[in-house]
Amino acid sequence: MSGYPETEEVLVLSMLKIAYSLVLVGSMLLPFAGWVQPAIAQDSEEDEPQVCCDRVHRRL
Repeated sequence: MSGYPETEEVLVLSMLKIAYSLVLVGSMLLPFAGWVQPAIAQDSEEDEPQVCCDRVHRRL
């Protein structure tokens, strides 16, 4: 019966590690998501990618 508390502690510790890593990854990805969304909005308004594609096709 002494094995049960140890396994529960291991499970709790592993869950805490997973939650902590998720929080770290989320905090790291939030700024990137904030930077990506305005960049997409600017590109869709200015239509710069289409101009670049037209230049590439003209070269070919």
